[in-house]
Amino acid sequence: MLVFGAVGVMGGMAAEKTAVKVPVPTVEPGLEEAVKWKWKVEAGDEGAWGIPVDLPTPAAGVGAGAPSGGKGTPVKPAAPVVTGPPEVSLDHVVVSGEALFLIGKKYGVTVEQIKVANQMERDLIKVGQKLRIPSRAEVEAMKPPPPVEKKEEAKPTVSVKPPKEEVRPALAAVKYTRMPNEEAQRATHVVQTQAYLDRKLFSTGPIDGSDGSMHQAAIAAYKAAYPNELEWVDGKTPAVIVEMGGAYREYTLRAEDFRWIAGQSGSGGAKTSGKAGKDPDPTWEQLSTGTFLPYRSAWEYVAERYHCSEGFLRRINSVVKSTPKVGTLFLVPNVEPFEIEKAFEEPVRPEVDAAMPVVAKVLGGVWLEVRRGEKLVARVPVSAARPGLRGRGTWRILDAVARPKLVCTGEWANPPKPLGVGLGAEEVVVIPPPAGAVLPPGPNNPAGLFWVNLAKGTDPTPLPYGLHGTSIPGHLTRQESVGGFRLTNWDLARVVRLLPVGTELKWE
Repeated sequence: MLVFGAVGVMGGMAAEKTAVKVPVPTVEPGLEEAVKWKWKVEAGDEGAWGIPVDLPTPAAGVGAGAPSGGKGTPVKPAAPVVTGPPEVSLDHVVVSGEALFLIGKKYGVTVEQIKVANQMERDLIKVGQKLRIPSRAEVEAMKPPPPVEKKEEAKPTVSVKPPKEEVRPALAAVKYTRMPNEEAQRATHVVQTQAYLDRKLFSTGPIDGSDGSMHQAAIAAYKAAYPNELEWVDGKTPAVIVEMGGAYREYTLRAEDFRWIAGQSGSGGAKTSGKAGKDPDPTWEQLSTGTFLPYRSAWEYVAERYHCSEGFLRRINSVVKSTPKVGTLFLVPNVEPFEIEKAFEEPVRPEVDAAMPVVAKVLGGVWLEVRRGEKLVARVPVSAARPGLRGRGTWRILDAVARPKLVCTGEWANPPKPLGVGLGAEEVVVIPPPAGAVLPPGPNNPAGLFWVNLAKGTDPTPLPYGLHGTSIPGHLTRQESVGGFRLTNWDLARVVRLLPVGTELKWE
């Protein structure tokens, strides 16, 4: 008997043994069968949003309510506040997951002070190693003596006319903990422009340092909306980009970040090359099991937080040779970060302003534009989740569903034709869609963090396909998926705050 039903993803294993480049799958991994079924949107449980992690309780009088992990986060009792080195030296035995900076934080000393006390030249430590924690007196003795003040000889005062003050624009000096590698340096000028456009909500898609068609289209749109700002005269970078401060910034992975990352505690793991590594594709079973769909790795989390392609992030951080853990330093594009921990802060939707009406347009099925009054305030990539899905005329933007989960209705999107009898007179059975199957909420849900209901004309009935986020920002325009019209999560989280309920959506 031949049975057709949900299957896991097996692609890519053989290709890794050859030098042949693996083509991008036409369907989002894990959803090969799911794209054939009908789905409905439901609001996810706020209490199940995120992975429980252990974080210190805030000190008394600092903040209120749950820690930065969010609601439902179990916490440990508050650790005592360490204000300085111990009064007497101590011995510390290294355990799994520790690093010098964590040990120093625990005892109120610096990494350098630990290294001096233990005559260490490098930061490497191993499990079971005994470290001596210097006392307060020893730390004081490590400090260099204060500089000797040089007394200048008195000079006769001369009355002179002060020079005319010259005003020059200040340039932000960018200092990095480690020197950007060749890949990052080579892409600097393009990344700087992409980061500037992203800050202005004229997105080029995931930042990748590539001067391609999306990059050029975003520049052209911004120039039309804001004339004379982006002009490269005699090869000089426009002043508005220079004032931004540089192409890159740095981000250090925090313990609370692992509330959103699957399968890691933050203590590190096996070696995986930052440059060539790739997260394994999810299977249907992994996507449809559990109550939350987190990021599959710290790489994916940081890439989305800083609006860039995961491949580009790995290339400019090739020095990271093992699984990122708490304290891992990343070089990232200089954008305003997408903070998933703050994604649902109110107000999510703006009030209607009759004096400055908002209108949204989808151009050619590839760009979503938002205008306030006559001013273009946002232009971001948009893509249909399935072939043939398009709009016409004027629609209307309705309410937004936060933390959406997708529930299978048990119906076919396009009912298959009867297949009859297979080869060898074997009966062919088509398994119906699994009614009630759930794709849980999370950043890796195909609908992302928000689902914005849409309706045609003045009809208040929501359509089965809305405006939503995505779990595949890098393949937004290349892979079929479940849903309607998708944006990157970081673009949608900003655009939804520009669109009052009732906004017109025009298709052009």
